[in-house]
Formats: sequence, C-alpha cells, structure tokens
Amino acid sequence: MTNEDITADIISFIRQQAIGSSLIDHEERIKKAMKKVRNLQTWTKVQKQWLDKIEKQLLKECIIDKESFNSGAFKKNGGYDRIDKYFEGKLDEVIEVINDNLYDERGLA
Repeated sequence: MTNEDITADIISFIRQQAIGSSLIDHEERIKKAMKKVRNLQTWTKVQKQWLDKIEKQLLKECIIDKESFNSGAFKKNGGYDRIDKYFEGKLDEVIEVINDNLYDERGLA
C-alpha cells in the first residue's frame, strides 16, 4: 500500500465512524464511482477505453484531477487537452463525477 492508500483508508474509517456510513474499501469506491460515470451517457468505444485507463490510474493513485492528466501515462498520450477532445470537452465533468462519488455514499447507492 502507498501512503495515499493508507491515508484514504484512514479518512474512510474516520468518516464511517463520524457519520455512520458503511466502510467500503478503496477499490470498491473506485468501481462504484466509475460505474456512475459509465451510466451518465452512451460512451464511444474510445471513450470507454479512456474510462478504463482512468479507473486503472485511480487504483494506483487514489486521486484524479486535471493535473493528473498532464503527468505520467496520461501525458504520454497527449495530456489533458488531447484526452479532453476524446470526451468532446467533457473531461472536467467526468473528473467531477468521479471525485463527487468516491467518498459520497449517497452517490454510490
């Protein structure tokens, strides 16, 4: 586990204790958040491939934001601007939905 994984797990545990939400491991949270994104609309084949890459990256890094797309594997594929074109200018919306649903159990229901 990385320090980010440990921190995310600690935050999840504290949140669960504070508000009585169920304790869900990080991988499950990511899968549920990505399912929410996949259900937003009908995605093209290329967009689905990018969603898979985003999910894979989230499993490694725990956090995704605009800056995440300008480093590492995403940068090699053209960075934020190029990937945003694949999503027809909706990459910010995708990122927002993912982040809104990672730790919001109401969004995961």
